[in-house]
Amino acid sequence: MAFFLATFIPPAVLASQGTRYIIALDFGLFIPRFLATIAFVFFCLMASVFHRKEKNALASAEKSLQLILNQDGPEANANSSQARS
Repeated sequence: MAFFLATFIPPAVLASQGTRYIIALDFGLFIPRFLATIAFVFFCLMASVFHRKEKNALASAEKSLQLILNQDGPEANANSSQARS
């Protein structure tokens, strides 16, 4: 994790510390950061899509169960609740 955070140090800071700044190093550190960012955005978007699908599935299941209970009529619901008591 520390290495990943160290990749965000600007090149000017590295050059001022006496280390030799190489363009290839900049590109070499850019590519993993770019891929990690793309992966993070992709996973967040996919999570939001799956969350919506699951939310709709749960709502549909609840409506189906409510419909099954209502098809028996109020007398059946009252009788079944009295039988449980």
